[in-house]
Parts: sequence; C-alpha cells; structure tokens
Amino acid sequence: MSESLAAQDVSEVWREPPRGGLVDPRLFGLPGLDQLRASIRMQGPIPPIARLTGMRFLDVGPGTSTFTMPATGWLLAPQGVIPSGVLLILADAALGSAVQTELGPATPYTTQELSLSSLRPATAASGLLTARARLVSAGRRLGLSEVTVEDERGRLLAHGTTRCFVFPPVSPVPQPPEGFERLPLPDDLDSDPYLRPVHGAVLPQDVWDRMSGLDIL
Repeated sequence: MSESLAAQDVSEVWREPPRGGLVDPRLFGLPGLDQLRASIRMQGPIPPIARLTGMRFLDVGPGTSTFTMPATGWLLAPQGVIPSGVLLILADAALGSAVQTELGPATPYTTQELSLSSLRPATAASGLLTARARLVSAGRRLGLSEVTVEDERGRLLAHGTTRCFVFPPVSPVPQPPEGFERLPLPDDLDSDPYLRPVHGAVLPQDVWDRMSGLDIL
C-alpha cells in the first residue's frame, strides 16, 4: 500500500475518486453472450463496484453466469453479519448476466424484480462468496433467472430469482471491434478499498441480549 493511502483516514473511502472504468461501448454490437465472454477475456476495465468490493466476473456460458466476492469486514452490519442487501450486489450481477447470455446485439435490459432468501448467516469468516446463476426463461420482453450464493466451503447461504425487462434493440447497432486484446490490470489493485484495514464497529452480543431493537436504534 502506498504511503499516501496508508496515511489517509480509511474511514473516509467515500471521499476518494472512484476507481475503475467502463467497457468499450462497441462491445454492445455483439450478441449478449459474446459481450460477456469478451469482458472476461479482456480482463478489464474493472468496473468501480468491483474495485470497491472485490467482486469479480468468473465464468459465463449459454444461460449461466458466475461471480465471486470476498466476504470482508467492510460488509458487516452492526449485528456482525453480512446483510442480504449486500449479497444482492453479488447475486444481481450473476442473475442479470445469465439473462444477457440469450440477448441479441444492442439489446438493453434491466432488473424489474429481484428476490433473495437467506438460508444461512454470511459473516466475514465466510471467505470467498460465489454466486451461480442459471437462466429459467428468455422471451422477447422478459427474462427469468435464479441464483445460489455459497460460502468458501460450498455451503448454501442464499437463493434468489429475478425478472428482467428486455428493451427493443437500439439502432444503429454499434460496429464491434475486430479483436479483443487482453488489457493490462491496474497496478494499484492491492490498495483497493476492500483490502484495507476495516473501520467501524460490530455491537457485542451482550448488547443484543439486554436491549430491544428500538433501544439499540
């Protein structure tokens, strides 16, 4: 970690300029599955949400998608567990990508409805979280997919589903680039926010034992 970052108050990560970048918009001219495969093959640019949390796009195939994200102390709620809303960041990436694999060139989509059921608490000891999604149905206007989120030991933490709204293809369709070179990884990945010492507090168990939720709030 550089001296400037080490000296910085890490509790004010939000004051830093966001790290990361966006994919080449010309990729939008490819079918959805080819867009995603090109993103993995190129290695980058890594989007800001991934630089912040450590989330990575691991694998993709027809109707399938896999993302990972480390369970760090930065993600903990006061109760000492990772909230479902944080797991949704990881789950939504996989769910949407599974739908995207069946879309044609220049076809936008968005999450219309998303549900995630927690089956086991996720904590900072859960290690590398893995979200695996599969396509359930792909129509002209709606796409359905489901996801499982597991901890590093392969234990099921959550199960979810999504409904995506598919928009009509845009026109004109961008001309895709002729080739996709592997991009160099940023040289400051080892100092991304999720890798820094954690700031914040988890309330001890005795607080939850003797106080009501209203009193704690």
